[in-house]
Formats: sequence, structure tokens, C-alpha cells
Amino acid sequence: MRRIITLLFMGLFVYSWVFPNDKDQTAPLSELEEELKNIAQEILNNDSLEYKLEINLVFQKRLYNILQREDSYNYKFTNLKTVSRIYPEDNSFRIFTWYITDLTYKMCHYYGMVQRKITTKDGKTKIVVVPLIDKTDYQPAVEATVLTPENWMGALYYVPKNKEFGVTTYEGMTYRYNPIKQKQVKEKYKFYVILGWNGHDISTNYKIIDTINFEDKNDTSIVTFGLPVFYFSRMPKSRVVVEYSDNSTVTLNYAKVIRKGFLGFKKKQEMIVYDHIVMPKNTRETAYWQAGPDGTYDGLAFYNKFYENRKGFFGYHKNVTVYVPELDKYNPKVVQKQAEAERKRLQKEGLYIPKNKNPEK
Repeated sequence: MRRIITLLFMGLFVYSWVFPNDKDQTAPLSELEEELKNIAQEILNNDSLEYKLEINLVFQKRLYNILQREDSYNYKFTNLKTVSRIYPEDNSFRIFTWYITDLTYKMCHYYGMVQRKITTKDGKTKIVVVPLIDKTDYQPAVEATVLTPENWMGALYYVPKNKEFGVTTYEGMTYRYNPIKQKQVKEKYKFYVILGWNGHDISTNYKIIDTINFEDKNDTSIVTFGLPVFYFSRMPKSRVVVEYSDNSTVTLNYAKVIRKGFLGFKKKQEMIVYDHIVMPKNTRETAYWQAGPDGTYDGLAFYNKFYENRKGFFGYHKNVTVYVPELDKYNPKVVQKQAEAERKRLQKEGLYIPKNKNPEK
């Protein structure tokens, strides 16, 4: 009886949010955002997975309808704190992502939408919204697979450190067979790199480096994830998935890396940088619930040159040295003077601090 009453209450609660759907195309966006924020808070905080999944359907439907409005494209939705919103510098599209936590099985369900602003041949503006459906779990083959919105590898995308935008833009070129000309022709393209987090389960998490591109200019609804541009060996990966223990903290961001340049001079090169993951000794290679960072970093550097019939790719670098701007100002003599001044100050206070770094000697 109690369960029936609870479900009835949930149904009425959900209906109260579904009912305003007719105004999603006409009401002020600030008013609609406030309603979406209330639903998002329920999705985050309610203990019932059944209820969260039910009201998430409402949230998806309403967000989809609202994002189809032309005036929504430049609206920031800053009050939707639980929903990630990232976009490239050219503002050609936006990605909205969020997740639902299953407290029983310690798993997350991911949801997303891609919003694009298209200029049609007659000069009119068209908004295209493509829902993302999380159906892909991690298997080694997923790093070599092109995915679509219907079998998206769910993630919460974020704005990485040292970047103003959450989506980074790159250009490339490849050779493709043209059946009309019956020969290989060069084809330029633009692709975007996105970084994300996936709280896989109670044991492990993922950090994901993925690409998104829109190759079909005639069909604006086609969105693809994964491009073979990440070279760790002769065979490229379409995306990079870093799996690690839920008890570990792993970073994945952009940073400048110090490298040896011409004639041994040091130079700074921007890379995608992430923690190098290792297994504890005497554990099997697949025991990722025990995997964690060893204090070193791996990097992926972009090269705008040809390799294996492709121009514009990322090359892998192990054990990179991350540039820390604060160290440029580091002067050991200044630090020594500061330490000596502090030692003398403490002596005046009646505390004896020996000059020797090791007081026992």
C-alpha cells in the first residue's frame, strides 16, 4: 500500500512538470531554466532510482524542446549546475551532458544532447538538437570504434584546466577514394577534441579523450564520435580511455610540456596531459580496481603533418615534464634569505631553529 501511495505521489509530481510543456516554446528562458533546475535537483538528490529515471524523461523532453528554440542557442543556462555545457571557440555547437547515480549498484547512467546552429542554403538559421544515448561500455575494441549518438560512450564532459573552452578545435586532411574520379583524393576536415569523466562502477572510473565531428554536410543530424588520430603505435586509436581505481584521483587536462628542441634548447609544447596509470606489483594486468597514478605523466601532442596518409594527428609521449610557470620565479637565494630571516625572528621569540637541514647531525 505504501509503495502504491509513493508511486502515485511520484506520478503527480512528474505530471506537474510535464504539464507546462506547451509553454516551452513561448515562455521566457529564465523561467524555463528555473523549472529545469528544480527537476535537475530532484534527479541528483532523490534516493529512488525509479523516480529519478522517471523525472529524467521529463527533463530530457523539456530540454530537447527548449533547445530547439533559436533564442536558446546563446542562452548560458548557468543555473543548471548539475548539467555540463561545453562548446568550441567558433560556437558552432554545444554539448549538454549529465548523469544519474544508481546508489544500489554504484553505477552512473549518462545522458546528453548536441545542439547545433546551422545556416541553410537560403540563408536562414536552423537549430538541430541530437540526443545522445549511452549504450557503450568500455571494452578494448571501443578505443578503435567510431560511435554514433545512438551508441554513445557516456561521459560528463568538462572544461579542462588551461583552456577557456571545453571543446578544442583541430584541422586535418586525409586521402579518401573517390568512386567518381576513381582515385584517392585529399579531403580536408575539422574535428573537435573533448575530455570527459565516467564513474563506471564501485571499483573503477574512466577518463576519456574523444573526438566529435560532423562529416556529412548534407545531413546535419549526423554526429560521429571517434576519429583514428591518436597514435600510440602504428595502429591509431579513435579515442583514449584511461581506467583507474575508484580510490585514486587521476587528472586529464591540457598543459605545456618542456621538451628538448633544436641544438638541445628547451621548448614548451602544448599537450593533452594525464596521469600515468600503473598496477601494484604482483597483481594481474586487468585488476584496474587497484590501478592508480605513479607520479609521472603521459602526453598527447598534436602534429600538423602527414603520417600514414593522414595530416593532423596526436602522438604519444611517455614521462613528460609539465611546465609550471611559478617555477620561473623561483630563486633559491631568495628562499634562503627568507628562511634565515624567519629563523632569526623565531629566535627572538625564544625558539631555537638550527641552520643545519638535519638537526640530528
